[in-house]
Amino acid sequence: MAEGIYETFIADSDKKFYDSKYDIANLSHLENTALKSIISAKLMEAQQLGIDLTVEIAEPISQPDMDLLDVVTILSIFLDNTIEAAQEAENPSLALAYFQENHQKILLIENSTQAEKVNTKAIFNYGKSSKGDNRGIGLANVKEILDCYPGVSLMTTSQNYNFRQEIRF
Repeated sequence: MAEGIYETFIADSDKKFYDSKYDIANLSHLENTALKSIISAKLMEAQQLGIDLTVEIAEPISQPDMDLLDVVTILSIFLDNTIEAAQEAENPSLALAYFQENHQKILLIENSTQAEKVNTKAIFNYGKSSKGDNRGIGLANVKEILDCYPGVSLMTTSQNYNFRQEIRF
């Protein structure tokens, strides 16, 4: 079922944040103002950098059942990484979807990449980064935070010049 929702989300990818009230209105469905603020700020940054945006938050939804600081930290790291990687891609794009399915909240963040496939095996280790030396702290912090929440799962995939993070809360 999540795959069907995701495919619908991708099918609507021609709706752009910067020229559509549809996507901007989606942010109003975030019930937590801190999450709304961080996502809005990051999406505006991406827009200013010329990254094509797609946002899907079709219904009112609250924050995940996690400490707010942890959620904001994860979102910030994911969106910063997404923006940085998308900028290097031939066709820079960023897609974000947040929805609830059965009693589970699902956050999808996907971006275009320069490489056809990013090796996702070691990117969550401290000091490991596809972006060079003295990097690789952010995703290691995400892993550390998520380790405190046994009911939360993260799936990271990369293929066809796309990188995708899916968190199920």
